[in-house]
Amino acid sequence: MKIFGLDVKLFENVNVPKKPDPFAQIVPYGIDFKVKPIVSHPILYSYYITDPLVQSSTNTFKDQILRGGYYLTGKNEDTVKLVKDELKRMQFKEKFGLFVKDGLINGNGMFEKIGAVNKIGTPVEGKLMNVDLMDMRIVDNVIRDPKDPNKIKYIVQNDNKPEIKRMVPYENIIHWRLFGYSKNALGIGLYHSLAVPQYSQDGEAISLLDDMKKLRESFPRIIKKFASPKEIYIFPNENEPFVKQKGIDIKAMKDGESMFTNKDFIHKEFTIDPRSRHERYIDMIQLWYEIGVQSPVAKMLTTPGFTEASAKEVRELVEERVRSIQDDLRGIVEEQIINQILLTHEKNPEEEEIVFHFGQPDLPDFDIAQVLQSAFTRTPNGQPLVTWEEAREMLRQSGWNLKADKDINLEPTNNPQLQEGDSLKPIIIRHKGRDFEIIPKKKEFGV
Repeated sequence: MKIFGLDVKLFENVNVPKKPDPFAQIVPYGIDFKVKPIVSHPILYSYYITDPLVQSSTNTFKDQILRGGYYLTGKNEDTVKLVKDELKRMQFKEKFGLFVKDGLINGNGMFEKIGAVNKIGTPVEGKLMNVDLMDMRIVDNVIRDPKDPNKIKYIVQNDNKPEIKRMVPYENIIHWRLFGYSKNALGIGLYHSLAVPQYSQDGEAISLLDDMKKLRESFPRIIKKFASPKEIYIFPNENEPFVKQKGIDIKAMKDGESMFTNKDFIHKEFTIDPRSRHERYIDMIQLWYEIGVQSPVAKMLTTPGFTEASAKEVRELVEERVRSIQDDLRGIVEEQIINQILLTHEKNPEEEEIVFHFGQPDLPDFDIAQVLQSAFTRTPNGQPLVTWEEAREMLRQSGWNLKADKDINLEPTNNPQLQEGDSLKPIIIRHKGRDFEIIPKKKEFGV
């Protein structure tokens, strides 16, 4: 029987070789309460930093998920403002962006909860004051509860120094797994299949990303070696010292320089196609590479002849994946952060119904000229069709940065009633480089 392509006999009671196959270590065997990531987090971050396609794919997914930010809605505007202010105080937007990127890179995003403390420094239970981004680069392993292996007890951080180890209780952690499977404690990231070892060579575990790195390193040498034709000069009737000296002279020649000799010689050129023996192998690795980063956008950008219909299908595929990830993140933010903020401020989350949305709210498309003209228009009983407070709110929703209504005087002035024949001067409003001319009509003033 084989598991992941390996013979199960590898794990029976046999003599363990001095240098075991690194690939064998990724195959789970027995129960271990101390669970380490299949690929260590520092390695995953090094791939993100050094691999162009991995970095581009990760950043593209992050931007598509966050869509430029977030906004909140709810029943009570004052409560919505309270939560918005709290998230702003926590610097949540910046932390959340890194939280999502961590999840894409290593499969796990983690916040550490920071609660309130009383005057003597004792934690106050049930009070969420802030969240701190866990440094996933040094998350070394997860320890399960020996009494209940289905429960996680600690997240362990270790900066490669045995004396510096930090164990964070799991109940103090907000944990998002990008791609979870079975009862595994940790998730796997966007390009995990490319980072996990596929085979070993000289005791070193090799992944597809390692193969791609070796290919990138080899390309300059291949081009230098094979790009120019190989030249052979044959002096059939000369002795070895003469041939060696001619070899030195020919190598010292500059490009375009002519060679002069009174000896008979034969000149031949050999041109070698550097891809002739490896083309299919390189194409196959490239295909795995593009599939492994789970971003069809890379294929769309690099493949000639991509049609509009194909591009639409690519966008739909990515959108489905993005919506699924957003749903997971929305549930975590609402349940474990927003609801905890409400409880901290003694508010009932079920009554407030605060909803977390990705992106930016759709701004109403008001016609500025009509809004301002409506503020001057009077109904038959002399009341404004739109009050100044309402008009100012419409302008705010259109992006105008206005002072609060309470900070200005909106009381009407005691202008005399307009009479028949009075001249009404136009009102000029300038907004975003455009002039809007409002011409009040007599009938709008009840004349």
